[in-house]
Amino acid sequence: MTVSACAPTAILVRMRTRLPNLVLVGALVGAGACGDSGADPTPYVPDASLHDARVPDARVPDAGGPDARIILEPDAQIGPVDAGFDAPTIDIDADTTDASPFEDDADIDAATPVGSRFKFVINGVHLPTTSAQTRDLAHNIDGDANNRPDNAFGGILSALTQQGIDVNAANSAAIASGDNISLQLLQADNLLNSVAFWSVFQGSAQPNPDYSGNGSFTIDPAAPTDSLLPGHILGGEFAGGPGKARVKLMLLGAPIVVDLIGARVSTTLSASGCSGGKIGGGISQQSIQNQVFPALAGGFSHILAADPGCPSMCSGQALTLENLFDTDHNGTITTAEIANNTLVHALFAPDVDLVDASGAFNPLHDGVKDSLSIGFGFTCVAASYAAPGD
Repeated sequence: MTVSACAPTAILVRMRTRLPNLVLVGALVGAGACGDSGADPTPYVPDASLHDARVPDARVPDAGGPDARIILEPDAQIGPVDAGFDAPTIDIDADTTDASPFEDDADIDAATPVGSRFKFVINGVHLPTTSAQTRDLAHNIDGDANNRPDNAFGGILSALTQQGIDVNAANSAAIASGDNISLQLLQADNLLNSVAFWSVFQGSAQPNPDYSGNGSFTIDPAAPTDSLLPGHILGGEFAGGPGKARVKLMLLGAPIVVDLIGARVSTTLSASGCSGGKIGGGISQQSIQNQVFPALAGGFSHILAADPGCPSMCSGQALTLENLFDTDHNGTITTAEIANNTLVHALFAPDVDLVDASGAFNPLHDGVKDSLSIGFGFTCVAASYAAPGD
């Protein structure tokens, strides 16, 4: 699949099938900046080397392999990168390193979380906006032997960014306002070298959250509390998973809450917080249908509603959206219209095999790609809250 910038508001998508000379062409428009442009409590610092006119393979394919590719042509216009992203320095293979002082990962998996409990709250999230960030923020979600990074959703976000869509502003605003509180728990003997366990808990929303390192928070009583990602700390860098993690993100101004499959976390640690972190995992097709598609429908419908000429005389982005997705031409794009769209099916097709036929986590077992990979960056600061097991 090749994505090229053919106009300021559209992305042409060519999906090459296994049959020679058969190409499916569609268009996906930029849906405008999402949400408020509220200040990020912990700004990132961009790396000039990340400015790139290509969106990478969401998954690096084997030579001659059939994996789809998402590429922005060299003449594409690069959208602004948020001031501040400091790309993680943790190697993608940190979670499979042979440098661990422990016998093997089985010892970690079988261990019971003990030691000190370090509590954090996420104070900054960064969705990938360039090809380099899509790779840098990826993990090897399915644990394949070639250690290939998986971040198909990040590739889509990166392509949208090149068309002028701000995928990060609404997320920064939700964190700053306290609408999105994500609490992190690390259990380890120390923060330098130790067997370690990471947990992710969705916090209750609260106004005026304190991200100074002295803030107090609560876990959402309706959220799961069984998150546990076994791993280890080496030289102050944690790498752990697979495990469970619920994450909340903003997409086109709408919240999506997904339970990641085979979640992985890596970050650089200190007593005051973490930096250069990244969270990755798989999004089930059910979550795509129930969370992502409604968010797209709502965001696209907002574009149509803002155009006074719609539905009969739409223009610009609204016209492209109306032609692509509004099949009954009534000025509203429904979740069903998104879900039944051929282009959407191509873009959000599963790229990793994480579960078996029974639905149990069993990566690369049956060869059936069942989940869409995602990876994004985060930072965190010290926090206090009552956690399970306290």
